[in-house]
Amino acid sequence: MQIKRIKQIKNIGTFSNFENGASIGFEKMTFIYGLNTCGKTTLSDIFDSYKTNDSSIIEKRKTIPEITTEQRVSMTLSDGENGESDVVYSGGFWSQNCEKPEMDVFGTDFIHKNVFTGLTIERQNKENFTNFILGNQGVQLAEKIKDKKKILGKKKEN
Repeated sequence: MQIKRIKQIKNIGTFSNFENGASIGFEKMTFIYGLNTCGKTTLSDIFDSYKTNDSSIIEKRKTIPEITTEQRVSMTLSDGENGESDVVYSGGFWSQNCEKPEMDVFGTDFIHKNVFTGLTIERQNKENFTNFILGNQGVQLAEKIKDKKKILGKKKEN
């Protein structure tokens, strides 16, 4: 079984009301790429949620600003021989009317867990944020602080 196409995504990430995606299909190996904020991570999260049957992944991704419609995904799976069958996420659950496809999703969650830890705010990140300066006035103040620290350092030496 493989995901063949996504028909509908509602109230998840950048997809507030995506419908009729039947013309967009997936192959055995599909790469998704695009500009920031276009929905790549949202699609990865949808696939991860389906693969792991973890509805919390989708529940955390409500469209901003929040809309009142329920979160919903409709997609089709194909085994290559018997046509396509529907699988739906609705009411906080995935329908389990067919065998789950073998799939790996190499999204940001995979990278964070397996390859790279720089996507979380850890102590080193917090320390680096304290050195961040924004704007001309901020730079001028930082220069004054730097000069005063030099003077203070020399006084401590003496």
